[in-house]
Amino acid sequence: MVDCSVNFDSYYHTLKALQSKDAAEFPMKKYIIDLKSDIDTIFHFDSTSKLDIETLKLNAGQYNAFRSALTKEFVIIQGVSGTGKTFLGIKIIKTLMENINYKPILVLCLTTNTLDEYVDSLIDTTLKIVRIGAPLRSARFKQFTLKNHQKLFKNIDNANVNQYKDLKKKICSCLQNCYDYIHILEDIHSNSVIIHFKKFSEIDTNIISSWFFNASDQELIDWLVGKKSTESNGFERNTLKPIQEDQENLVEFNEIFYRELRTRSKIYEDIDYKIIIKNDHRLTSIQELKFRINEIKRQKEDNELALEDQLIYLQMRLRNQKHVKELNKPDTCDLQNPHSMSADDRWQLYRYWLEQYRQYLTNKSNEMLDHCTVLYKEYEKIKHGFDLGLMQSMRVVGITVDAVAQYQTVVQLLDSPIVIVEEADQILEPHVITLLSSHCKHLILMGERKPKLFTSRHYIERHFNLNMSLLGRMLRNNIHSHLLKKNELSNQ
Repeated sequence: MVDCSVNFDSYYHTLKALQSKDAAEFPMKKYIIDLKSDIDTIFHFDSTSKLDIETLKLNAGQYNAFRSALTKEFVIIQGVSGTGKTFLGIKIIKTLMENINYKPILVLCLTTNTLDEYVDSLIDTTLKIVRIGAPLRSARFKQFTLKNHQKLFKNIDNANVNQYKDLKKKICSCLQNCYDYIHILEDIHSNSVIIHFKKFSEIDTNIISSWFFNASDQELIDWLVGKKSTESNGFERNTLKPIQEDQENLVEFNEIFYRELRTRSKIYEDIDYKIIIKNDHRLTSIQELKFRINEIKRQKEDNELALEDQLIYLQMRLRNQKHVKELNKPDTCDLQNPHSMSADDRWQLYRYWLEQYRQYLTNKSNEMLDHCTVLYKEYEKIKHGFDLGLMQSMRVVGITVDAVAQYQTVVQLLDSPIVIVEEADQILEPHVITLLSSHCKHLILMGERKPKLFTSRHYIERHFNLNMSLLGRMLRNNIHSHLLKKNELSNQ
């Protein structure tokens, strides 16, 4: 089975979070699990009688929903587009901030557009807002991003900062090594590059004291490919098909393996690092020889023909290489004076070293990625501490559904008592449940009048009604909701 890693990531983290939920401390258990329809009162204010309908500029329907949102533990507000749901949600947050001053209010949105709408409307009340989610719709919201706040956040222990920076450097170095290994492995797999003989000294120390280690690049090319390869080895120019045909048909298990290595090395996206592409492992390649031919075409025809001979011979040898099963050293193998070796023995020796080197790189890349994973867990632990301290100093934490997967651990530790979910009709129930902590005492769901019906592709999903939003399920179980109507719109 092949699954898309982009979509799978958020579902995987959501599944893990659900599995770790303690049934005894399940958030809003009496409503979500026990389906209590009589909603308890929550006391944020001494009295809500001071909240005047005219001062708030709300119509009757909005005011009733607004009042319930401030006095009830579990509130559902519905309405079609244009009934003022977002406007009302912003009013609720502003009123809560004016009357409550402890842990931050957590706002979950499906899209960054809605999240930015909230941020834009709240900055006149407070600048203590952190926006978590990509991409940025406008540069004016950049100052509220988590990354920007991290640069300005000073209330952290210096020892942790130094450890954090040190781990980040180690991870960057580790990732660079991984990419170096993967880049060479991909070149080997492409069957179009000759790996430099000096690289083989990593798997055979005898090469260091041999002719191969001291020879120039051109001497090594001449030794392996020959100056007049097609003439000396009896190969005709026109008998060889273009190498591209073989490469198009070259679909092997190794290709999947290299892709997996690349995927594993991309999981550290939150670390700023720049990969340097190195090609010092290449002795020569088909691409390089073609380039040199084009350069020499304007010079001497003899040199051009010699290079074309090398190119044809190299293509033939590399094409035949993948069919060779014998990967032992040739019987005649003099590392100090290898010129007496036949062409077949020379290529057999190269293939032997190449296979040993390929296995070495495969093991090293896996070891490096495993080491990187260990370092990243330490890094993530410290980073979560920084992020948590930063979020706790805010008044509002706004986050998108996609970002919840990455910051789920921190959001859980935030223990926000007040959670507002915008576009709740379009967010699957598990994504909301995993966002809530046992400290959640006040939950407000806002969405369309008719909850979205998610497409079901799996029997279990259809049979157990897993393709629903929390808002939709609560409505199905007769939890009261406030329905906003267009014909009640006031002048906002």
